[in-house]
Amino acid sequence: MGKFYKTVIKEEDIPTSDKGIMIRDIVPLIASSEYELEVMTLFGVEDMISEVISIPGAKSLVKSILHIDSKFRKFDVNCNLENVTCGSINEDNSLRLSFKGIKEAEALEVLEIDYFEADTKYSSKSDFLDLFKIDKYASFCVGSGLTDLLFENLKKLQEEYGSKKSFKKKYRIIRDEEDQYFVRAITSPTKYYNYNIRFSLFVTLLILHKSIKESGHTFKVFYCEYDESSIRVYFEKNITKNIKGLGKVKFQLEMVNDEIKREAMRFSGVNIIDIPNVQGETITIKPSKNRSKILTVSHGRKPDTVYEDLKYFDKVDKVQADMFEAAEQISKVQNADELRFALYERILNIKNEYLKEDQDKITPILKNKIYSLHELLVVMNKVEKLTSNLDAKAYLRYVFYDILTASHK
Repeated sequence: MGKFYKTVIKEEDIPTSDKGIMIRDIVPLIASSEYELEVMTLFGVEDMISEVISIPGAKSLVKSILHIDSKFRKFDVNCNLENVTCGSINEDNSLRLSFKGIKEAEALEVLEIDYFEADTKYSSKSDFLDLFKIDKYASFCVGSGLTDLLFENLKKLQEEYGSKKSFKKKYRIIRDEEDQYFVRAITSPTKYYNYNIRFSLFVTLLILHKSIKESGHTFKVFYCEYDESSIRVYFEKNITKNIKGLGKVKFQLEMVNDEIKREAMRFSGVNIIDIPNVQGETITIKPSKNRSKILTVSHGRKPDTVYEDLKYFDKVDKVQADMFEAAEQISKVQNADELRFALYERILNIKNEYLKEDQDKITPILKNKIYSLHELLVVMNKVEKLTSNLDAKAYLRYVFYDILTASHK
């Protein structure tokens, strides 16, 4: 099995010498991209090639992304179902797909032959089985020891629908360091635009560079977690609001990118609350996507419309102001124990698959009565620490925000 793992960069891991990065040194992120010329022109990169993007941690982040990305080769294969065969099920329950008759020049450059095998990864197993609406049926067959029946059905379905245009798909392939191939996702052959991790980081750094020059406010890399197909990075703004009754509140810009199927690139705002009288402890809150969203780019959006949005990227200050205003309201909370109980019920009835794994660890600490907003923040901090999964933490931020602002809606 190929080595897929997440890399984490924390503020404390970044060398003090990393004060930022020159624009010429971020160009490799966009080099050879199909969007290189348009994006370079959009931001006027040639005219500021020697400027420094003064974001501490940016150099370490770019260097790490380029290093990890160099370990993989990514390419797409557009083909009809007749060119794809499901040959076996692996020990980890992934499918092994066999591809033949490959014609794409990009793929042939990597493969050098027109045939290869790849194991499904992420949601691609369900993507493939759902071509025939048999995902649950397949799970039943495998669980019942009826894999021969499953493969017999797949063979007949392929014979029936192999050449039909509606079954032509784009298979997103990745090759790892061990020369193993994996299917990351199966998407539409015509409505998918590859706004990848490199693209998103390149435009993010240029957007923030422009913001720094215009506003005078600076950013730093606070936290980043990424793997070969996704990234989540937080840039903290050098602005702190002291709110009586709550404490110090900071604003961070969150950039998320998923190369596979979900939103390709999303910019949102989050607030960090320093818990008073508890050294170094914080909680992170985030309103619903509609209220915290600054910009969202899906893989289905045409480049021209994306460039237009990137050109007029100007919602950061508004989202920041709205979130600081919400923090002012939180400081007026009087019914802390009611909110503690509301949080207990939310966790008790949680449906989020990632957070559900830690449910039994979290609920006991929410059973004790509290008497102040400060105690509620401390409890929320403990809850956040009990889960290490970043998707679970992201979900908790929405929950915390909903709970803390419930009495002001």
